[in-house]
Amino acid sequence: MAASTTRIPFAAEAVLDAVKQLSPAELLRFDREFQTWREQNGAPRDQEASLLLEIERNSHLPRPDQARFEDLRRKRHAEMLTPEAQQELRDLWQRVEEMNVVRLEAVIELEKRRSTSVSALMKDLGIRDPPDVF
Repeated sequence: MAASTTRIPFAAEAVLDAVKQLSPAELLRFDREFQTWREQNGAPRDQEASLLLEIERNSHLPRPDQARFEDLRRKRHAEMLTPEAQQELRDLWQRVEEMNVVRLEAVIELEKRRSTSVSALMKDLGIRDPPDVF
């Protein structure tokens, strides 16, 4: 598929309808060529922006959840947690761990794309190892 310099305004729905009509072989060819076009026309920048967003989004709990998390941790330290509060704290810990995995996967992918080390990337992005959770 040759790159066209002519801009024809198409509604996304119209393009999607046309793609849905392709045979499986044509769809595979279209997908490969569209991926090539994306890589040549800004997809890496889009992907890096997406990775940076994932890192930011998974670097902290929303404020109310973070405040509750810290409150529950203080109560646990003071041995004042009810069984319900213990379960709530476990659930929040699980969420924090899941967010850490997503964040670290994005950091590692960005590290590979930039051909740098994780520590150098974290320094460039202003990410510090938190002294405590988030």
